[in-house]
Amino acid sequence: MQARAFQHQWSESPTVWIPNHKLASYGLNVTHLVLPPGELWFCRLFNQALPEVSDPELAREVKTFVAQEGAHARGHRAVLERYEADGWDFSVSKNRLNWIFNHLLGDRILGRWQARGRWQRRWLRARIGIIAAIEHVTCVLGNWILYNTAIARAGGKGPCWTCCAGMGRKRWSTAVWPMTCITILGAAILAAPFGFFW
Repeated sequence: MQARAFQHQWSESPTVWIPNHKLASYGLNVTHLVLPPGELWFCRLFNQALPEVSDPELAREVKTFVAQEGAHARGHRAVLERYEADGWDFSVSKNRLNWIFNHLLGDRILGRWQARGRWQRRWLRARIGIIAAIEHVTCVLGNWILYNTAIARAGGKGPCWTCCAGMGRKRWSTAVWPMTCITILGAAILAAPFGFFW
């Protein structure tokens, strides 16, 4: 993998990019709201997990992935700025997402207890498990958008750059997760607060 700078003229991208499907387009556009704080959270956690990665090649790729995530976060922020220029107000959702990623899922367990000793590693494992679960979803969405012939036939132009990224992120998150190891049930329970946003 090679980290790439991303450049795109968002003024040329339609808000409704799935022709005749405004709701679906808006629903998927929510990723531009969720991903900037989420991707920066991914970066922090993968940096913390690097000492657990014993495979040198995987460790090298994870470092490159972390650099790439920063570029993706900036790309998603650029889309949000375009939407906000059109009069959309995301302030409430931004505050909730920042609270989730920086407080609830921060270094303190559920934002309350200082993780010490073995609990520090367990809390890291839990959050890496959440990332692995999230990336399965983004991989499915990315695959659907990239290979959806109906969208292509109708002239739709989806966010291909972020679709490819979602498919790639699944590989690293699921590769790092077994090295930190936690149950699927634990990850699902800890992912429940995301329902607060939706």
